Amino acid sequence: MTVRDSVVHVGLLGAGAWAQGAHLPGYARDPRCKVVAIADPVREKAEAFAREFGIPHVYDSHEALLAHHGLDAVDVCTPSATHFALSWAALEAGKHVLCEKPVAYD
Repeated sequence: MTVRDSVVHVGLLGAGAWAQGAHLPGYARDPRCKVVAIADPVREKAEAFAREFGIPHVYDSHEALLAHHGLDAVDVCTPSATHFALSWAALEAGKHVLCEKPVAYD
C-alpha cells in the first residue's frame, strides 16, 4: 500500500444507512483516514453524503470509483448480496478492501 503522509485514502461503495451512521463518521474521527471518493448507483445519495462529509469525488458506479487514482482502500458498504462481486472487483483493481460480513453466503 502506498500511504501518503501516513493517511489512508479510502473510496466508499454505497450511500446507505450503514455508511452514513457508522462508517463515514468513523473515518471522520480518525486522522489516519480520508474518504476521497464515494459511489452509489443513486448518484444523488452519494452527492448528499459527499456534501455532509466533505468527500471530493462522487461516482454512480463502482467501476468509476475503482478507476480513481490515489485510492489505497475500498470500503464496501452495500447490501450483502453485492459484497462478493464488489470486493472481488476492488481486489482485482489492486485495492485493499474492508467488507463487513458476509462476503459470501457459502
